[in-house]
Amino acid sequence: MFRHLFKYNLKIMLRSKEMIFWTLLFPIALATFFQLAFSGMMDATRFDPISVAVVEVGGADEMFAETIRALSAGDNRIFELMDVKDEAAAVELLQEGEIVGFFLVGEVIEVVVRHSGISATIMQNVVDSYYQTGSVVAGILEFNPGALNMELVAGIHTGESVFQDVGDSEDADFTLIMFYALIGMVCLFAAFFGLSVVTETEANLSKKAARMSVSGTHKMVGLVVGLISSFVVAYAEMLILLAFMVFVLGVSFGSQVGWILVLSAVGILAGIAMGMVIGAATKWSDNAKYALVSNMSVVSAFLAGMMLWQMRYVIEAHAPIVNRINPATLITDALYSLYFFDSMDRYFANLMNLILITGVFVLIAYVFVRRKRYDSV
Repeated sequence: MFRHLFKYNLKIMLRSKEMIFWTLLFPIALATFFQLAFSGMMDATRFDPISVAVVEVGGADEMFAETIRALSAGDNRIFELMDVKDEAAAVELLQEGEIVGFFLVGEVIEVVVRHSGISATIMQNVVDSYYQTGSVVAGILEFNPGALNMELVAGIHTGESVFQDVGDSEDADFTLIMFYALIGMVCLFAAFFGLSVVTETEANLSKKAARMSVSGTHKMVGLVVGLISSFVVAYAEMLILLAFMVFVLGVSFGSQVGWILVLSAVGILAGIAMGMVIGAATKWSDNAKYALVSNMSVVSAFLAGMMLWQMRYVIEAHAPIVNRINPATLITDALYSLYFFDSMDRYFANLMNLILITGVFVLIAYVFVRRKRYDSV
C-alpha cells in the first residue's frame, strides 16, 4: 500500500506542469538572471590600477614622487606607474592612450589628463589629499617642532593604498547572498507540493482520496506518504538548481555546500508543511488556496529581507518573535551565518527552530484533516 501510494503521488506531482514550472524552471531562470546581472555589476565595480606617469620639473617636490611610487606598489595599488623621461614623452604616451594622465610636479603639482572621469578624479583627489596632509604636518611642526619624528612624517606622506579588489575572492563574493535568497525562496515554493498533498487526502476534492477513504486507509498514512513523495520531488529540484548554479553558471559555494544541502532539506520540509496547513485549514477553492500559498510565500520572504534587506533588522528591533517563527527568516539567517560567521552555533539554532516549526505544521495539518468527515464519497 505504501509503495503504491508513493508511486501514485510521484506521478501526480511530476505531471503538474504549472507546479514544475514555478518550483524548478522559474528558479533556474531567476538564477540565470542573477548571474547575468550581478556578475556584470561585479566586473564593472572591480578596481584596476590607473596607468599614470610622474614628470618632475624645476623645483619639484620629491616627496610627492615617493608618495606616487608607494601608491603604485603592492597588490592593492592605485596606480600603475610608467617610466618617462620628460614632459614630451608623457604627452606622447597620453595621446597614444598608454596612460590615463600624468602628474606634472614643479613648484605646484598639476594633473594632466586627456579625458575627465573617475580616474582623473582619483588622481586629483590624491593631489588634494597630499596638500591637505602636508598642511596638517606643517601646522603641527610649527606648533610643536618636536611632536613628529621624520619616520612619522615619511609615513604620513607616502602612506599605503587602502583600495582592495575583492572581485576574485571566493570568500568575499557578495553575489552569493542573492543566490542564498533564491535557495530560501525555492524552499518556500515547496508549499505548493504540501497543498497538493492535502488536496489528495480530502475525499471531497480528489478521486484518489475518496478511494482511500472507503478503503479504510488512515489519513495519517496518506499525509506521511504525500510528505515523503513531495520531499523527493522538491529536493530533486533543489539539487538540479544547485547543480545548474555550480556547473552551468559557475557559482562557487566554497566549502559550505554540505551544510547548504542539509538546510535545504529541512527548509523544503518546512515549506511543504506550511502548504499542508494552508490546504487543511481553509475551505476555499483550489485557486484561492494556491493564491494564498503564493502570497504567504512572498510575505514570508519579504519579512526575511529578501526584497528589502533592512526589513529583517527592523522586525528584530520591534517584533523579534516574528523572526523566530518565520520559516524564510530562519532559512536565510542560517545561510547568512554560513557566510558571515566562523561559529556554527547560529546555523544550528536556526536549523533546530526550523525543525520544530515543521513538526508543529505537520501536527496542525493532521488535526485539521483528521476532523473532517464526509456524508458520502
